[in-house]
Amino acid sequence: MNPKTVIKGKIHYVGVNDRNKHLFEGMWPLPYGVSYNSYLIDDETVALVDTVDICYFEVYLRKIKSIIGERPIQYLIINHMEPDHSGSIRLIKQHYPDIIIVGNKQTFGMIEGFYGVTGEQYMVKDEDFLALGHHKLRFYMTPMVHWPETMMTFDETEGVLFAGDGFGCFGTLDGGFLDTRINLDRYWDEMVRYYSNIVGKYGSPVQKALAKLGGPFLEQVKNDNSQAMVDSVTSTDGSVYGFPVAANTWFCYYNKDVYTEEDVKSLDTMLEKGVVAFQTMNSWYVGSFFFANGATVFGENGNDAAAGVSLGEDNGMAALNAILDMVANPNYRTDDNGLGNSGLKSGEVSAYFSGSWDYDGLKIYERLQDRFARKSKSITLLYPSPILRKSVDSPEHNSRWKHDQPFSGLIRSAYSQEAISLIQDLIAQDEWVEEETCELIEMVKLT
Repeated sequence: MNPKTVIKGKIHYVGVNDRNKHLFEGMWPLPYGVSYNSYLIDDETVALVDTVDICYFEVYLRKIKSIIGERPIQYLIINHMEPDHSGSIRLIKQHYPDIIIVGNKQTFGMIEGFYGVTGEQYMVKDEDFLALGHHKLRFYMTPMVHWPETMMTFDETEGVLFAGDGFGCFGTLDGGFLDTRINLDRYWDEMVRYYSNIVGKYGSPVQKALAKLGGPFLEQVKNDNSQAMVDSVTSTDGSVYGFPVAANTWFCYYNKDVYTEEDVKSLDTMLEKGVVAFQTMNSWYVGSFFFANGATVFGENGNDAAAGVSLGEDNGMAALNAILDMVANPNYRTDDNGLGNSGLKSGEVSAYFSGSWDYDGLKIYERLQDRFARKSKSITLLYPSPILRKSVDSPEHNSRWKHDQPFSGLIRSAYSQEAISLIQDLIAQDEWVEEETCELIEMVKLT
């Protein structure tokens, strides 16, 4: 095994750089060259994913043998038939005559027509599965991204997607092949240039490819989330296109002696019957007035960057006036300097609005504490009660502790000793506390 080639687990990069080619497909300039990307999965059964341009086969073969020696390759997976992906198929077949070529119905006719290669084949359809031993591969058909035979291979074991041209980019890989090992600055423009010239004209198939999420991952999304959450990541054709990380909403805590469940459905009713504290200086909360009244970000469907942010003109003005009316109401209190917490406890305030609490929440707290301090004010961090902990790897969570930094990069002086002890233990156990599991009244009592 060559540790310098490892991507993750037993997945190795065996691609090559081409610094001699000046034009891609004879049309598009290559000021930084181009790479031909191929991957080797060194499992009980060895699999090769795509090949490289035939001009670099000698270098390519040396890279393969530096990892597996003289062991055979059982499977050659072809995601795409352009020569920069498939150019070495014939020579690979000569060196590994018993290799089984994995592709879809469209692939094999092209392989025979391009290279005259026949032999044992393993034909796959959408969401078909191939086990290599430890690694479990699943295949997704992505036609016209950007040839009719294109597909993608997903390693379910390691969570690695072999995307072919789906996420292509011009430029050689100088000194590394992982984002963490290379300077990404020059690649952004080359990525845009690649997409606009090569794949962009197939926008509709690209969107359909991105929308695909199937197999056990689809079931996980449906089983772990409410229907409303599933609907939020479902396209108009019924395809699920992502994982909902969290509901990421905010909550209204209210005094049931003052309000009924029906009362709290209307802010106007709440202001009539009791005192309401709200954070008008926080855009996270204030934005709800505008978005509920027709404001949009990047167009109606959120995919038109040129549309920018629209507050809805007349509707936006109506939302602003609603905020002004709320602030002018004698039953309104600005939730500043802990007023919401203390007011709810004393009975002065009948409702308090709050958001989630986790590692990211601690960083938000630090920023708020700094802003309050600059105004000679203070803010109190409520200690969680009861402390119900979850793994940071839970599906609904996206915040991670920074184990490479002391105290996870948090500012120790911002916290009480009690909070420090809890945070240290959470870091050590890789756990977090979900704000929604805490009892607000008990938290206020502890403050």
